Amino acid sequence: MAPKVEFFLPDAIATGEAGAALGLIILEKGPKTLAVTLTGELGVGKTTFCQGLGRALGAKPGEVKSPTFSLANEYLGTVTFGHLDLFRLEKNPLTEFLEAGLDEYLGGLCLVEWADRLPESVWPEDRIDISLTLTAQGRLLTGRGLGTAGLPVFGQWMRQLKNGMKTCE
Repeated sequence: MAPKVEFFLPDAIATGEAGAALGLIILEKGPKTLAVTLTGELGVGKTTFCQGLGRALGAKPGEVKSPTFSLANEYLGTVTFGHLDLFRLEKNPLTEFLEAGLDEYLGGLCLVEWADRLPESVWPEDRIDISLTLTAQGRLLTGRGLGTAGLPVFGQWMRQLKNGMKTCE
């Protein structure tokens, strides 16, 4: 199992910038298949993180929104990526996920909010797992990279966060 790394984010702006920094590394490294799974309580910043990441991947400003009611959005930026929100999967989440065809997004670049609604075995080997937790001072990001694509991207991202983030406007 890959080790988990923690990083402090003081506010929502830093949360979006952390997402943007990861997006820039994904563009640079170019993995064709990578899932970025996000967990955390309601309002912790999962969508804010995805908005920053989406901006770096070339989505139009303001375009990335949580697909809570549609379950999935697809964006055609510099690279195409899917964005899933599993919050509404409640009665039988795995069955609902599969019946909705959401597993098809896992064959490419995909951001998944509320990933903990499904068993870990659903997610591809190449992924970055991120958990966000609110603290009195901001947010605590806990993450790990997995697989031949996820591990090097995650490692470079963590080094970049610790050395000061490069963001996109």
